[in-house]
Amino acid sequence: MYIDFHTHAFPDAIAERAVSRLSREGGALPHHTNGTYRDLERAANEADLTYYVVLPIAVKPSQMRTVNDAALAHHGGKVIHFASIHPMASDVFDEIKRIRDLGFKGVKMHPEYQAFFVDDENLFPVYEALSKAELITVFHAGYDLGFFGPAKAAPHRLKKALPFFSGMPVVAAHMGGFADWMNVCEHLIGFPGLYLDTSFSHLHLPPKAATEIIKAHGTSHILFASDSPWADINSEKAYIEALSFSNEEKRRIFYDNAAKLLKLT
Repeated sequence: MYIDFHTHAFPDAIAERAVSRLSREGGALPHHTNGTYRDLERAANEADLTYYVVLPIAVKPSQMRTVNDAALAHHGGKVIHFASIHPMASDVFDEIKRIRDLGFKGVKMHPEYQAFFVDDENLFPVYEALSKAELITVFHAGYDLGFFGPAKAAPHRLKKALPFFSGMPVVAAHMGGFADWMNVCEHLIGFPGLYLDTSFSHLHLPPKAATEIIKAHGTSHILFASDSPWADINSEKAYIEALSFSNEEKRRIFYDNAAKLLKLT
């Protein structure tokens, strides 16, 4: 069984425009779905996913509630939809309570698109509120192909923010920090409550390096993820399958760890 912990989709009315713009900003980044929920469902079925987590991003504070209302409308079946918060929104604390009351299991934040540094001490009360609401928090971590540095969620910055989640699960996407994996090893490995997802790795992180990071952090805190539409789900699966881990360890990565976090078992 497989749970993909990191996918994206957009409402039909904006999907084509959104994917085209994001692809262009990422340097003609290939996309493997057309950005719609229907095409993501097709890709998920072709990859034999049991469930997949959809992660929205409220780029502007004014979009936060609208984005979350749209997310709620698409939740169900194989889709486990997270919400998004913009940490600088004036109503962010009210929205965190609303997200909890609506039954979302977690939230996504993207420091690059939302223009904040993850270790900004003004945001620590937001992290504490997420912890009290018992919400999983997923961060884009490391660099982003659409932005120049410095990375706003570099590993050393994320390390400063993590204590304010008081042990509630935090997921650092892209194996802890895209294109900054040496610093992942220095700053994040073994941090309590921290999970690394494997998204967007197979073309960028050599298998030997991925194996070393996973072994150091522990297979009980690694989550299979693709970053669809920006990666092909089956290719990301094959990348993890080819690593030198036991079947039991791969089962943790592909399904068990996510199922436990999402309270599916």
